Amino acid sequence: MYRRSVRSHLTSATRRSLVFGSVLVRGHWGLVHFSIVGALCVFTWLPTGAHAGTEIIQREVRDKTFADVLFDLEFAITQRNFRITARNDIGRGIRKRGVEDFPQAMVIHFCNLTDAQEALELDPVFITHMPCRIAVYDHGDRISVSTTRLPEDFHDPRVNAFSRRINEKLREILDFAVEPVP
Repeated sequence: MYRRSVRSHLTSATRRSLVFGSVLVRGHWGLVHFSIVGALCVFTWLPTGAHAGTEIIQREVRDKTFADVLFDLEFAITQRNFRITARNDIGRGIRKRGVEDFPQAMVIHFCNLTDAQEALELDPVFITHMPCRIAVYDHGDRISVSTTRLPEDFHDPRVNAFSRRINEKLREILDFAVEPVP
């Protein structure tokens, strides 16, 4: 399965580059040139947008407590048909290790299995982006909420459309979490 997935990402130009690289080893250019070309071949092999420069979306709020932001965040997640799969209370873990004044920090993991199935059927590489995660951090004077966007520059337009749809849901969740208390 993995080999088949990797092969599907190799374009004919990339295959030629890999062959060209092996010709250089036998040719008179030498090992140094092959290393440079070989490195370029590896980079051209990677699927476009698979992990390259994923953007972070961040929102901040000053008039809500950490607990209120978490409550609104969890509400917004479940209202969009996601299931919370884990909560990592990193701040509490660090305080337990003896750093008494460490601020509150938590990562919430969540997933929609229907969306996950769709993503995996489009391209199994997308499993590296699952589950969705949102981090909440207390800076003292403000609370920040952040997540990473799914890449929208993939080689398959169907995956890009899927990513745009999920990214919009992530933006909505973050915006709801930092909305001021009425």
